[in-house]
Amino acid sequence: MVGTSSSRLLDPLILNEEFAARFANLSMDAATAWEQKTIANYFIDHVGKPKVIIVGVDNQWCLSNADTNRVTARGFPYFLYDEDKWNDLLFLLNSRTVEMAGRLVGVHLGLYPKRSRFDGYYVFVPPDNSYDLEKARRAIWGGRERRLPDANAKPFEMYDHHDWLIYPALDWLDDLLLRTGDVLKVIAFMPAHVAHQDDAATLFGAKAAECKSRIVQIARKRGAKVIDWLFSSPLTREDSNYWDPVHYRVPVANSLAHAIGLAVRDGKPSVDGTYRILAQ
Repeated sequence: MVGTSSSRLLDPLILNEEFAARFANLSMDAATAWEQKTIANYFIDHVGKPKVIIVGVDNQWCLSNADTNRVTARGFPYFLYDEDKWNDLLFLLNSRTVEMAGRLVGVHLGLYPKRSRFDGYYVFVPPDNSYDLEKARRAIWGGRERRLPDANAKPFEMYDHHDWLIYPALDWLDDLLLRTGDVLKVIAFMPAHVAHQDDAATLFGAKAAECKSRIVQIARKRGAKVIDWLFSSPLTREDSNYWDPVHYRVPVANSLAHAIGLAVRDGKPSVDGTYRILAQ
């Protein structure tokens, strides 16, 4: 599994049961599309084609500047992901490497707790028993009036705005799905709260809808399945499912992991309207 923090709470142990596989969740906070595809390609090159690959999709794949803003402000260790092993020596003693080495020694000596499980799973949100709905609502709506989207709103007509419909990262997604061959490939649009979704009647909403449409076209061309949670639904309209506009609670994440199995493995539609199968 690759993606951003919107995918990190999907538990590999649940996915293992659903797909009779051994998952690793390689999602990374705020990962750009380039970083995600680089991590996935590294896995393919050094471990082999996975039995199942799930790409958790959010707006990172739809950014028009994805090809120029390839990494986040925190940087990315390019040298670890190329074929040149010698250039790794230049970075062995930089401050971050020394820091991480110290942390690992501390973990092995029992001085520090492990930050993530062996399969990459890490609960980064607060404990669920500390959940405060009013605090969450302030984070979700940011002081704005709580306003749900109009289901009958007329979609924005692009007309002279076609220069906005640029999605350079989709070529990387296409290449990644092509490289995996005949394995089970899943594209999952992750369920951001409706407060974080662009209104269909706006230019940004039209841009997001076009990006989703193109991703579905790529998936069908490469034999991938597409499960969509990124729309106004009983899940995404309910404030109590979220800590903030992007991050849902652990029980929600667990239900998503099971639902992926039902939707992908069995082709079962959502009984409560929380997801849509766009390609199978």
